[in-house]
Amino acid sequence: MTEQSEIIVLFDEFGTPSFQDNSTNNFFVGVCTIYELSKEQEIFNAVDNLMGLSNTNPLKNNRITKNRARNISQIACTQPIEITAFYIDLQVQELHETTNLYMQFSDIERRLARGITKERKEANFFHSQLLNDCLSYILISFIMKRKENFNFQIFIDDWTYPEPDRIIALEDSTKFLKNRIYQNIIDDLKLDISINIENIILLTDANSKRKRFIDVLTTVCSRSFLDESNPKYDREPLNILSTGLRDRFMVQSDTAEMINFMKNMIDYCIKKTKSVDAKLIII
Repeated sequence: MTEQSEIIVLFDEFGTPSFQDNSTNNFFVGVCTIYELSKEQEIFNAVDNLMGLSNTNPLKNNRITKNRARNISQIACTQPIEITAFYIDLQVQELHETTNLYMQFSDIERRLARGITKERKEANFFHSQLLNDCLSYILISFIMKRKENFNFQIFIDDWTYPEPDRIIALEDSTKFLKNRIYQNIIDDLKLDISINIENIILLTDANSKRKRFIDVLTTVCSRSFLDESNPKYDREPLNILSTGLRDRFMVQSDTAEMINFMKNMIDYCIKKTKSVDAKLIII
């Protein structure tokens, strides 16, 4: 049996992924970090005091001052981790228009193919797409740098999906990720490596150090996406991470990618419905 290194992947989000309620800010941000399981305790020990991993209560955003956020970024740069932050700009008009149209197609297909009559919320769509795109990037980047055998364990901050969508949103996401990885790099580049991705697990325990770790990292990264009038707004933590981690850090917009995905799915759906007995399942 091929030996695989155990890798931990953590994901959390910031903001409200909705056009109806974006009072917190105008961006929806996903933050992902990755590291070797064998180095987890070393990492947690190093950041424990600043991040409050061992505290009785989690370190809340209002207790993270600008100076503390910058110090957290600085110590994170010294750790064997990688960080990826993807975001969507909820102010983009084309995103509004395309999402409204996509949701109409989505609801029709959900009724026809899966018998689900309840309309899907845009928040769940944005979350699942940002999750998949963020995870895809950081996993592919990690694999390409090392070209070794890996078993990925993915944990995401608790997100309440409707029961009909839970299996597809969580369990089937692992299949999607594995297919994308094999199609984009392993098969295409003919790499002789073995990759496994375990089903995504929700971080429901508030006392979990993994949950607290990704919560604080996300809070620190999110400071750059707040309105400039917000007293917590600060670009410096993100700049520190970018300078310190270098090629182990990436922040980029996922807005255009999300728009293109929806347009392609709509076109594909229209073409498929022209064929007899052909139905596309849109989740």
